[in-house]
Amino acid sequence: MKTHFAITALTLSVLGLSSYGYAAEETDVPASQSTETRAAVAAELASARSNGQLHDEEQTYVPASHSTLSRDQVAADLAAWNRAGLAQEWQSNLTPDTASAAYQNKQLQYLRYTGTQQIVHLN
Repeated sequence: MKTHFAITALTLSVLGLSSYGYAAEETDVPASQSTETRAAVAAELASARSNGQLHDEEQTYVPASHSTLSRDQVAADLAAWNRAGLAQEWQSNLTPDTASAAYQNKQLQYLRYTGTQQIVHLN
């Protein structure tokens, strides 16, 4: 039993060491020397901020979208969505079965409430 345990432990250790070699290759970043002075980097940073190319504390810049609907229209659409029962369908972490008859009936009810002929799919 002890021999079997020792062989298993040794095998796992070897496997762990071999994966370490791959990780070291991918994460090894060679040292680099900048050719720019600190003043040049600071000036480029200030220029990017003033030109709108850099946005503080944002990883991805997403421009604000302009809605074609008024606030009241959006509120009315949300009320129709809730009244049709579609909000309840989307409350869990799981995607509802949109092909089910129950879901499609709720969707038709939503369309009736909004006076829309069909669901608009956005790209």
